Amino acid sequence: MVGGGICGLAAAHELARRDVRVLVLERTGVGAEQSAGLARIFRIAHVDARLCALALEARDGWRRWAERLGTGRLLGDEGVVAAGRQAIERQAPAMESAGATWRALDGAEVARRIGPAGDDDPWPAGVLDPLGGAVRVQRALRALSATVEVRRGEVLGAEDRGQEAVVHLADGARLRADRVLVCAGVGVPALAATAGIVVPVRFTRHVRLTYGWSRPVAPSACFTSPSAYGLPLGRTGRFAVGLEDPGEPAPLDTTDGDAFACTVRGQHADWLPHHLPGLEPHPVGEVRCVSVHAPWLDDHDDGFAALRQGRVVAFAGSNLMKFAPVLGDRLARTVLAEDGVHEDLAPAMVA
Repeated sequence: MVGGGICGLAAAHELARRDVRVLVLERTGVGAEQSAGLARIFRIAHVDARLCALALEARDGWRRWAERLGTGRLLGDEGVVAAGRQAIERQAPAMESAGATWRALDGAEVARRIGPAGDDDPWPAGVLDPLGGAVRVQRALRALSATVEVRRGEVLGAEDRGQEAVVHLADGARLRADRVLVCAGVGVPALAATAGIVVPVRFTRHVRLTYGWSRPVAPSACFTSPSAYGLPLGRTGRFAVGLEDPGEPAPLDTTDGDAFACTVRGQHADWLPHHLPGLEPHPVGEVRCVSVHAPWLDDHDDGFAALRQGRVVAFAGSNLMKFAPVLGDRLARTVLAEDGVHEDLAPAMVA
């Protein structure tokens, strides 16, 4: 297993439960890159009914993990508000098709559930996803990593040799394995290429900022909208906000990270007073991550795919955290199969 983020650890955990010997190779640290941060939004609300159904299955999976791993709660019950009229037009029908519960909200209730809104009533309507909430990321990563062997190592490539797979490490070592799964985030395209797998994914920079509330408020729901998303960070009393990357994309490999973060802070300063004036104007923390672009993602940047060359499987996607229990299961099944990938992981190209 290459990659110690949530998907790599989920797959490793599911393989170990099937009595498969697993070694996870991680170059920096468990959950240190695309799985960084205290929390992520879990939601049933998607524009694709198939993803809604997989999210329902994943919700049960998060609860089973919490019980099996003895972690306490991994998935909060804050609920998710999909803000904006497009949520009623698109997410609600998909949720209904998947058998998920939802409720239409007017602007006043959207504001009440998210937090005090600005004077321009930015979200006049929305959808309540009552089964959504915030995933306790670090708690989940610690628990999953404790069930498998994780070793620090920088992987340069992997290859299928017919009867076995070989992983090449930066220190010159070569590890032989029956199967190799590459779940290394931004490293997937380059590592997959060494096995002859073309993964058509590119990455741009993204920054989400953390704020305190300027005055006591009732517990806030998570929210998504065309312009932004936000979520409470457990019991810290803080709220994380990300903007949907307005303007030109900032390629990960050519854009200065500090300059981009400074630009994002300026965008937040303009956006926050009109949408969430109940938050303190100055951030108290930030997480630098990436936005993923691939032909199998929908127009809300949701989706994932696995590709295979013999004994090597590569996996990539966007907004993956919420699906982690399902993805772990499907990736484990794919790795154990003689060929192909599980139908839920097949790359469906979006026109």
